[in-house]
Amino acid sequence: MESPAFDFQQRLTEHLIQSLVIGGLVAIALCVVGNEVIRSRARVPGLKGPAGWPVVGNLLDIRLNAALKFQEYAKKYGDVYQVSWTTLKTERIVLGFTYTSTRFNWGTLA
Repeated sequence: MESPAFDFQQRLTEHLIQSLVIGGLVAIALCVVGNEVIRSRARVPGLKGPAGWPVVGNLLDIRLNAALKFQEYAKKYGDVYQVSWTTLKTERIVLGFTYTSTRFNWGTLA
């Protein structure tokens, strides 16, 4: 038969591990949600573009052939659009595909 002290220590250890795992998962979830709020606020108002994935932005979409993906984005979102280029930062890249559209829109973005 186990002693009450050993039983208490075993239950405390089990609860500690569960608490650490749950706390870690909650912390990761809060970081992802916080990053998404910051990323959404970093978007240039009125400028279209793909939303991107949490934390990594559009990096997964362009990893194989960026030029081809950017052309697809230009067909879908127009000559000037924005993409998210982020890990845990809130960087926005504005891409322009024609000189005229970029020159025309640059003054409205600054």
